[in-house]
Amino acid sequence: MAAEGFVDAETIASAFKQGRKSLAPVQAVLAALYRMGLVSTSDGKSFAFRRAA
Repeated sequence: MAAEGFVDAETIASAFKQGRKSLAPVQAVLAALYRMGLVSTSDGKSFAFRRAA
C-alpha cells in the first residue's frame, strides 16, 4: 500500500520470506482485489491501489 505507483506481483512476492514460492498466491490475491475494485491495472501485470476521493 505504500507504493507510489504501479507494482507487479514479482515485486510484492520478493518482499516475502519465501520469495518466488509466494508468487502464485500473490497473483491470486491481486486478481481478487481487482475483481472487487480495490486495485486498478492497465496491462494485467502491474497493479495500484485505488485512492478514495
